Amino acid sequence: LLPLFEQYAPERAPELRTQMAAMAADIPQGLQTGENRAITTGITPDNASDPMERLQNRLDRARTSEERDGIYADVAVALASRNDPRARDLVDKIEDTDLRKRVRAYIDFQTVQAAIQERNAAEAVRIAQSGELTSIQRVWAYTRASGLLLTTDRARALELLELAGQEARRISGGDPDRARALIAVATGLVPA
Repeated sequence: LLPLFEQYAPERAPELRTQMAAMAADIPQGLQTGENRAITTGITPDNASDPMERLQNRLDRARTSEERDGIYADVAVALASRNDPRARDLVDKIEDTDLRKRVRAYIDFQTVQAAIQERNAAEAVRIAQSGELTSIQRVWAYTRASGLLLTTDRARALELLELAGQEARRISGGDPDRARALIAVATGLVPA
């Protein structure tokens, strides 16, 4: 919260800095420097520099494989938000399999969202078929891609809605996402 105190209560910031210095021995280095984007997002202004520029410096200070994995995940997420393909390379360097899978899933969904925003239905479908997405995310990707193709390639749009319907039926019957997915498919069929 120090950035907020510095911005809105500058008279209290020195006291807070003193308290933080006293507690610094118990705090991991990555959190002391404030380089974790998850902590500072929305509080401090985003730096327009390339996240890869500081990567090696941060890795040099990491003491454990968990810290290195966290750094790789943090930079990969930053790159994914910019639709930078280097994010996938960093994910492969994460040693923790569970963390690697979760970060890859996040990056895949970010990539699908970027493809839909750029109106690139083929790329969105490619990632939906091969990426680490949940069923509801796949349904979303297929239905959105279908909407993009509805006026230009009606047959492909209907084919994508069929894939979305198949994926929706894979979701457990008691899961509320199943109802959401089926409604998304039905909504996609209305203009078709």
